[in-house]
Amino acid sequence: MLHVKDQITRTLKNEIGELVDARCKEMDDRRRRELNVIAYNLPEAYNKNNLRNKEEDETAIRKISTKLGIDNLQVETLYRQGKHKSNTSKRPRALKIILKDRRKALPKNSIQIKKKLHGTHQKAIIVKDLTFEQRQARKDKRKKGQSESNHQKQRRSYCLRDDNNDG
Repeated sequence: MLHVKDQITRTLKNEIGELVDARCKEMDDRRRRELNVIAYNLPEAYNKNNLRNKEEDETAIRKISTKLGIDNLQVETLYRQGKHKSNTSKRPRALKIILKDRRKALPKNSIQIKKKLHGTHQKAIIVKDLTFEQRQARKDKRKKGQSESNHQKQRRSYCLRDDNNDG
C-alpha cells in the first residue's frame, strides 16, 4: 500500500512539474513576442540586394502606419519569414516586424487598411505575433462562436416557423 502511494505521489509531482514548465515556457514566449507584429500579403521586392529589399519593406510599413494615424513608428528590425521564393510566386512571405516600444495600435488599426490605403498595400493584414497556444485558443473560440451562432440561427428559425404556424 505504501509503495502505491509513493508511486502516485511521484507521478503527480512529475505531472505538476511538467505543467509548470510548460506554463513558464509559454509565458517566456509571450514576453519575447510582446513587441512583434506580423504583416501578411505585403508585396515583396525581389531585388538582388537584400538591404534594398529590407528598406522597401520598412518604407511600406511606415507608409501603412502613417495612413493608419500612427506616426513615428519605432521599428527595431524586420525580416521576411520562410524560404525565399522566385519572382513568379503569387503569395509574398510574411513580414515579421519587431518594434522598439509596445505594439501600439498597429494591429488594432489594421482593420482600416482597406478603407485608407489603395493599390498594392490594400490587401495587407497586420496581426500580433501570437504563440501557438494563443493561436489555438483563438481558433477554438472562433469555432465555438460559430457553432453557437449557427445554433442561435437554427433556434431563431425554428421559433419563427413555430410562430408562423400558430398564426
